Amino acid sequence: MTRAARRGPNGLILVLMSSIGLVLGTQTIALSVPLTARAATNAECDGTETNNVFGGAIKDSVGSPYITWAQATISYKNYALCHGQGASIPIQSSSSAWISIEGPQSNEIVQIGLIKCNPIASVCGNNMDEGFVDWFYAFGRYNDPFYMPWANKILLADTSTHTYTVFLSNGTWHFQIGGMDKKTLSDSWRSWHATATEETTELHNEGDQMGGTAANPETFRSAAYKVGSGSQLFNDYSDPGQTGHCYPWARFTVQPGSGFDVWTSDPHTDC
Repeated sequence: MTRAARRGPNGLILVLMSSIGLVLGTQTIALSVPLTARAATNAECDGTETNNVFGGAIKDSVGSPYITWAQATISYKNYALCHGQGASIPIQSSSSAWISIEGPQSNEIVQIGLIKCNPIASVCGNNMDEGFVDWFYAFGRYNDPFYMPWANKILLADTSTHTYTVFLSNGTWHFQIGGMDKKTLSDSWRSWHATATEETTELHNEGDQMGGTAANPETFRSAAYKVGSGSQLFNDYSDPGQTGHCYPWARFTVQPGSGFDVWTSDPHTDC
């Protein structure tokens, strides 16, 4: 998951000054079958799309002592992913929602959240339950093929709204859901300073559903972070926004400072 101002190899994003990780892969494929108008929540796959992001309330350019803890409450959504037809069967197709701590360069990230990978995609990540929503964690380092932030399955997700937390303590990263460790990871691999935190939605194909629906949007609430060893909570995230590809079907409402609602509107037509 890379930054709009510093895109990584996965390309397009839809987020205001935010950092996006690479949850799956980096390849693209030429599209030879034209897209048709479809319902936004189950649109045709675009073989040329590989990484697009929306939302991204973020606190950027935090200096020493740097960010050590970040948290957001995110609702569950069983995302509708694109359907393939002919040559438009995608290399990548997924939708996700997550909270992260990030460095100043692309791929410098630790994150936790929800992801659903499309079983028709050529690339679906590490032990994903294809076609089902999983909890995942990811971590990465700039310009290092051995530390790319691929999504790693934690467990099959339940349908409840949960608080997702990632933090560093005594040389160990903790990935928590509902205040319980789901994964721990040594910090020995990291070479970057944690200067930013982000809450966002991400997808890998134009035809994938972003967030929820107009009647039942995906919600991000109570995003906060801490710096150093302090206990003070900060929630001065910037407002979400979008940039990059046109995506007129992406919709959101802002919850000032700490969250937003996001959904995919109908009908969906090719940009």
